[in-house]
Amino acid sequence: MGLIDAFRKRISDRTASAESDSVSQPAPQGDPIRTVSAKSDPVSQPAPQDNSMFPLWQTIADGFRMLREAGYAKPTMSPPAEEAEIIAWEQETGIRMDEDLRNWFLLANGFEFGTTASLYAIGAFGSVSNWTEYQDAVSCVVGSYIGDGSLLVLDREGHFCKLDHAFGLEPCSFKTFLTDWVLMYLEEDLGEAGFDVDMTSEEMKKRY
Repeated sequence: MGLIDAFRKRISDRTASAESDSVSQPAPQGDPIRTVSAKSDPVSQPAPQDNSMFPLWQTIADGFRMLREAGYAKPTMSPPAEEAEIIAWEQETGIRMDEDLRNWFLLANGFEFGTTASLYAIGAFGSVSNWTEYQDAVSCVVGSYIGDGSLLVLDREGHFCKLDHAFGLEPCSFKTFLTDWVLMYLEEDLGEAGFDVDMTSEEMKKRY
């Protein structure tokens, strides 16, 4: 059973006992079905489908939801940022943000996935104060991963990079980080929670 079928089955199984303030609405053709609650739910907020990061965002958001429903973990996805927030940050720093990261923030202003990875909200970016040798090369810290102090950063030109103890400052596509790191562990956690999903095959990656 693939990710879409597994998610649809969970939605179907709980429909009869759903709260009266929750309604099901169809997702775009080819995308997993999402349940939208009348109460605030960051993962359920509508997202612009013409955003290049939308397919990847929805796959991760649905995977986070499945883990929460299974009681296996509590990853969180924040509501989208306003474009004005991104523009204000760019004007303040004089840096054009990495395009994929910029598009992601228009869908979700950060996420938390335990020690696997965290993406900070705009306005919560940090500095590399503990990595003095990279202070001249790094503009800000936008997240963390692994859980050993490794960081996700933007360089002085706004390019997304990983900063870790083994390889130092390593340029990396933000989309590649999500597909090769976040989805890998998300697929693993979903498997341990009893879901048979495919998020990381080459065929699936073509969707992102």
